[in-house]
Amino acid sequence: VTKLAPDGSLLFVRSFGDESPRQQGQAVAVDRSDNVLVTGSFDGNVDFGDNVLSLSEANLPSEVWCETAGFALKLDANGDTLWSRALGPMRELTGVASDAAGEVIVSGALPGNVSPYQLSFLTKLDAGGAQLWQRSEWPATGIGSGNGVVVDACNDILWSVSVLPTIGDDKQPYIAKLSP
Repeated sequence: VTKLAPDGSLLFVRSFGDESPRQQGQAVAVDRSDNVLVTGSFDGNVDFGDNVLSLSEANLPSEVWCETAGFALKLDANGDTLWSRALGPMRELTGVASDAAGEVIVSGALPGNVSPYQLSFLTKLDAGGAQLWQRSEWPATGIGSGNGVVVDACNDILWSVSVLPTIGDDKQPYIAKLSP
């Protein structure tokens, strides 16, 4: 994670994880308090400075063949870790945003049961990182992935989703609007 000043000068750099190609940051956002939010996926163990996240902590059931978990990370404005959370078996977490209350919305893809083996995923965490709710039931085929996510001025969540509406079709992009 790198933070630059408006003139391009370096404010901080933080490096996490190891050389594994399956440990990667995938989305970044800033909340109203200038805290930095980062999401991504990892295998093995990853230390964000507050605790070590592991696949076992992510509660990967033995029958899940997806060997990566998702993470959400919150850094303060100086790059110090406030909290990190494992979010269970996860293909990717490609969207993160914050609402007016400092709650964190995370979008991505869970491992699925049929090709292309991913389900759309959206969760909301409180300002301390505890999960408030999760959605992954759409579409009817169960095949899709959450992409970007933003929160508008009314605190509604706008969620970009790619889904397979019927088996045999190509994935289609959608925008979902969810009320707080």
